[in-house]
Amino acid sequence: RPFDRDEFQTSFDETVEALNRSIDENPTLPYYFYFVESDAVYDFKTGERIPVRENACEALHTEPERESWFALNSYEDYVNQFYRTDHHWNYKGAYCGYQGLHKLLRINEACLAPLQEVTLSRRLTGSKASHAGFVNMWEYPTVYEFHYPELGVEYGHESEVIANPNSGSFSYVYFYGDNEALVEFDTGRPERDNILILSDSYGNAVVKLLASHYNKTYSVDTRVSGMQQFSIGDFAEKHDIDLVLIIASQVFFCGGFVVEG
Repeated sequence: RPFDRDEFQTSFDETVEALNRSIDENPTLPYYFYFVESDAVYDFKTGERIPVRENACEALHTEPERESWFALNSYEDYVNQFYRTDHHWNYKGAYCGYQGLHKLLRINEACLAPLQEVTLSRRLTGSKASHAGFVNMWEYPTVYEFHYPELGVEYGHESEVIANPNSGSFSYVYFYGDNEALVEFDTGRPERDNILILSDSYGNAVVKLLASHYNKTYSVDTRVSGMQQFSIGDFAEKHDIDLVLIIASQVFFCGGFVVEG
């Protein structure tokens, strides 16, 4: 069942207030907002949707043309784009999210195309199965392989897993990259923009794809210890940031994100 929106009202308000303070104090810095809908905001039995995205878009001081979202319109969408045993989107969902972000950011080159689709023999027992006590429930995930430009840092184990599809287990954060306070990608192309991305774990699956289109990409997870007083404005000034992207599920607003202006 969906989470209780009212239970997290205080956290939601605090997060929105902090982001708006940052937006207002940095008027020349473009802010983009992309919301990820999941079954946490959609009750497929009743058809009820928790309007977190609508509430956020109404409350944030972002421009409407800089707002978009990953929409779940049916249970069939959910089955096709999310893991069976885990709460994250699968390879199809993540690529759809990347395409939506590519369009939102008006990136002036084509999306990276998958080289191949690989179904692994590694077992995934994700958060939903483990939290429910179904430790013997698993699935064999399918992934896309991409050819990334040189990114200047190792994040995740995509190449290793695809090269060894039949040995070991599988987890979302091991494959795509863990929840880290700060990851810096550098393609060595100073003629391109620098982007700051704030996200929850949904961003893990798309941040390298997005980084492929920029000079420097800074991915920040302020839930991680030591980042609770992160200042967007100070960071943007120090690192010559050209735009800020917020990738958010309901966790971003209701799960502990705190930022300064």
